[in-house]
Amino acid sequence: MSKYMQSNAVFTIIIIHVVIMFFLSLEPSLQSYLYMPTTVNEFLLKPWTLVTAIFVHENIWHMIIKLAIFCVFGTLLEKTTSSTRLVFIYLTTGALGAFTTLLYASIVNQHVFFAAACSSICGIVAHVSAINPDIKIVNIKAFDWMIGLFLMISFASIISLETSLVIASHIVGLLFGYMSGMFKVANS
Repeated sequence: MSKYMQSNAVFTIIIIHVVIMFFLSLEPSLQSYLYMPTTVNEFLLKPWTLVTAIFVHENIWHMIIKLAIFCVFGTLLEKTTSSTRLVFIYLTTGALGAFTTLLYASIVNQHVFFAAACSSICGIVAHVSAINPDIKIVNIKAFDWMIGLFLMISFASIISLETSLVIASHIVGLLFGYMSGMFKVANS
């Protein structure tokens, strides 16, 4: 078994993503029940989407790329801290990112369903870069991965208003992941 698949929480989270994507491919109408709505009224009718949106993606390629990043950084986080910490950071950054996008979408009056898995994955990358900034992944320091991710997200937000909606969740994921990692370092 690959060293990346020996992490129980990472493996479980990946399986949840794959199973949900499988069911969405069979029944696309499930999107309205799993993706995060962008109106407060609709969210109040579907509060579970704060969690389910963390496990959905726009398409299969989006899922494959994001889960590859998650597999590497999530495994590092789980092995250097714990499965509990990984799950906490994953769920918290995802929920905060989704909720931020809900508020932002309400302010700019943009109404589309969206996936929030990226905010969780950004949170994991940022957390790893805060607690172990010098560890190298493919010869690039974890902190540099986070900065590159932030720059890519910032550039993408200039493209369109719809893109900037989900970018808000990515940035919140990065910020909370990094701050919680720095808090862990300060209290170690």
